[in-house]
Amino acid sequence: MSSGGSGGHGGAGGAKCFSPLEGPPADCVGYPIGMVCGFGDTPSYSCTCTKKGASQDWDCHISGTGVSTSSGSGAGGAMCHGDATAWNAILAKPLSCMTNDQCCVVINTCLNDAQIVLATDYAAAGTAQPYCDNQCTNCLPPAIDVGCVGGKCVGQNLDNANPPPPNTLRQSHCGVNPVLMPAPTSHFTCGGP
Repeated sequence: MSSGGSGGHGGAGGAKCFSPLEGPPADCVGYPIGMVCGFGDTPSYSCTCTKKGASQDWDCHISGTGVSTSSGSGAGGAMCHGDATAWNAILAKPLSCMTNDQCCVVINTCLNDAQIVLATDYAAAGTAQPYCDNQCTNCLPPAIDVGCVGGKCVGQNLDNANPPPPNTLRQSHCGVNPVLMPAPTSHFTCGGP
């Protein structure tokens, strides 16, 4: 069994733990079952690579307490969040669309990154993206305008736009379809009694 360490990982004989500064990856595929790695300072965490059904996942606990900080895929709980399997399934879907409102952007305010997803996956994507709290960047999230262009959902980073983009574009949101206005007219009649 190994503890701490940093760098990549290899076979059972020379396996190394994940970086204690980055925390565990979404799963422990490629690590030996039973390998123990640590990360975090206060509190510190102890993660064991376990076999759960057909998958290998990290089972993390606050060191010395037995209090679990992960569940299911090893990416849920207080320190780490998300579901890598669900996230990868969302990302694998083609981003085909016909209208702007079929396209959404999910902003992860910890990682401060943006991911374009279909509106049908919008609610699930917000909770599926795997990340750990110790990965937070403390940066401003990007301002992304999202819409349907040429039958595909696309996003445009408006961080350097002039005038500055509204803060609502720095939050998760879906595209908006243009409002069709009636043809202009130059003749108006009385509006009330």
